[in-house]
Amino acid sequence: MEDLTPEEKLAVEMFANDEQTFVTLLKIAKKRLEKEKELIVQKTMQGVGTNEENGANLKATGEGIRLVEAVFREFSQFRTVQKQLDKKNPAI
Repeated sequence: MEDLTPEEKLAVEMFANDEQTFVTLLKIAKKRLEKEKELIVQKTMQGVGTNEENGANLKATGEGIRLVEAVFREFSQFRTVQKQLDKKNPAI
C-alpha cells in the first residue's frame, strides 16, 4: 500500500484500529462469500449448470475468500493501537 496518500493511510489506519468495525466487516464479507459457495453447491446437487461451470464458480468463490482475508491482513498492518500497547509494556 505504498501508493496511498497520507490521508488515505490515515483512513485505513483509523479503520484498522476500530476493532469492532474491522471484525464486523470481515465477518460480513466472509459470510457473503460462504453463502455464495453454498448456493453453488446447492445448484450442483440439483443438477443446475454443468460440472465445469459449477467447479469454476466454486474455485472463484474460494479465491474470493482468500482475497478478502489477504486484504484484511494488509489492513491489519496499519493498526497502531496494538503496536503502541506492545511498545509500552513488553511483558504483554
